[in-house]
Amino acid sequence: MREIVQKLLSTKISKCVPIARNSVAEVFNCDDRFAVKHSQKSDLLEIEAKMLRYLAEYSDMPVPGVIYLDKHFLITEYIPNDGSCNTSCEKEIARKLAALHSVSADKYGFSYDTTIGPFIQPNSWRKSWVKFYKEMRVEVFAHGAYEEGMLPKQLYERVLRLADELHHYLIEPRRPSLIHGDIWSGNLLTRSNSLSALIDPAIYYASYEVELAFIAMFHTLGETFYKEYDAVSPIDEGFFEERMKLYQIYPLLVHVRAFGGGYLRSLERILEEYDH
Repeated sequence: MREIVQKLLSTKISKCVPIARNSVAEVFNCDDRFAVKHSQKSDLLEIEAKMLRYLAEYSDMPVPGVIYLDKHFLITEYIPNDGSCNTSCEKEIARKLAALHSVSADKYGFSYDTTIGPFIQPNSWRKSWVKFYKEMRVEVFAHGAYEEGMLPKQLYERVLRLADELHHYLIEPRRPSLIHGDIWSGNLLTRSNSLSALIDPAIYYASYEVELAFIAMFHTLGETFYKEYDAVSPIDEGFFEERMKLYQIYPLLVHVRAFGGGYLRSLERILEEYDH
């Protein structure tokens, strides 16, 4: 890998160390200067590069700069990460995320389909957020998981029934918000208790609540984060009690589709709360 990167960037590289491997790519740290993603899925790499550039241009959210892109390689600047995040760090993230969510559009979706993990995330524009979430997120990913044999038919049918009822529970937001879309600890880079960058985006214009629900699902950030976010940008009443779990259906379907296993039971628990 060292020789390949050296040739691609026309610069001397001492060593490239593998730091991650998933269904999309192998990731290398080259000299603490470059993060190198190597993948056979050129469409996913291209979309990721576009998303990073979009965030860099239209928001103040820190993201790695894109240095090089071709069919099999995406090279960005390497961002050090020590995983430290105390309460002041959580407050900083809350403020930066609220600022990201203030970036708006006149509809829900995006100008092109983006990605989440190994999957294409369809983003056809909708005027209604509830309609977008039902059609572009819950129904599309439930169907994908069912067709790929990861979601049993009975659960698939229950998801679709609940999707038809979402308009009774969800609300239309004040405005569409630009979201990162995939915030969990692995995509949150911190150093010395400060946010360094968010990586691996899955952006689109959405309800900000879907982002907060995703963060809660994996316990990525705690009560301090939510209190600070609410102080900067008030969270609509009823989110935690009524809507948060409904917004966790989508990331659960993504994980069911990718991994199956225990995510099926988590999905079923939410369905049980809304089954009539």
